[in-house]
Amino acid sequence: MDTSLNWIKAMVPGLECTDQEFRDAMTLSGTKVECFNAFDKNNFDAFHDAFFTKNFDDNDLKSKQCYYQALSKAKDDIGSVKSSKIKSDLSIASDNANYDKNLKLVQQYNDSLKKDIKSILPSAKKDEIQTVVSDLHKLSQPVSEDIDKLGENLRDYAFIPNEETSQKHKKIRNYFMDNFANGVDEKALKERTDDLIDSIDTIDTLEKSLHSSTPQSKQVANARKLYEAEAIYRASTILGLFEKDNLTDNLIKYNIPDRETRVSQGY
Repeated sequence: MDTSLNWIKAMVPGLECTDQEFRDAMTLSGTKVECFNAFDKNNFDAFHDAFFTKNFDDNDLKSKQCYYQALSKAKDDIGSVKSSKIKSDLSIASDNANYDKNLKLVQQYNDSLKKDIKSILPSAKKDEIQTVVSDLHKLSQPVSEDIDKLGENLRDYAFIPNEETSQKHKKIRNYFMDNFANGVDEKALKERTDDLIDSIDTIDTLEKSLHSSTPQSKQVANARKLYEAEAIYRASTILGLFEKDNLTDNLIKYNIPDRETRVSQGY
């Protein structure tokens, strides 16, 4: 397990305990702890407050313990990052598919909205209909405070989501009657008002989904996972260079002359 002893001490003012006391307390709580490493700046803090629950008994392996523990932790951390990457890629693919689907739905609902407006204003031209579409979207505001920010020509007709349906009907009717007077087909207005409200609400919901973003806290968490995976990878690589067999393998792999060769050839 990983935790921060400094963090615990900060949360419990006056708490003082040694590393051994902390190990003992954790073991009594049910988490068997045999090895504890405090802040580890020499290894990129890859072993920050790290616990390993088992030491090697084999004398030939004890000298390699830190290296193998680093490899084990690297495997876990890098595996976690890879797993997160796969999940993220799948999520992005799903989001992209939903984005295209929702974008088409927005277009469809906007077309439906224009047809309803055309039936209410039979003589309206395309640019006038587009202006009405824009106005109707502005009439629907998330909170009452935002209504005050609208221009005077729209403020009296605006409404919020939880406002009574009868009030929404009244305001939309007033918008058309006040702005277009004799050009309104009142029968069509009465029949289409529900459809107008439904289209506006649906389009607003769909457009919010098109502009969703990853919270900053999640971005920071992902960046932290990447940093920790890179840190333990570097630490395991450096620790591996202190193991003679592993060092020899790397010298051969990268075609680097060993010490004896460098001395004999005057490097």
